[in-house]
Amino acid sequence: MGPPDEEGQVMFGYGLVPGARGHGYATGALGGLVAFCRSHAEVRTMVADTETGNAPSQRVLDKTGFALVKEEGGLYFYRQDVTES
Repeated sequence: MGPPDEEGQVMFGYGLVPGARGHGYATGALGGLVAFCRSHAEVRTMVADTETGNAPSQRVLDKTGFALVKEEGGLYFYRQDVTES
């Protein structure tokens, strides 16, 4: 959703039309963006959020190395530090 902020954090957001869901496109795209961010020293943290009822999006985040860090206001918040493998 833009370049890293002053703390080195980038935020991801994504969505797919119904006909494209379930084919691995979001996982592949997010995985590529994670790899891209890991290759840039100014990126230290990657974050994303999803609605608590959006299990497919939660699976995408899990598969691409994000960890659930907080639930608030009907959202799950995820984080991945670049220093993690």
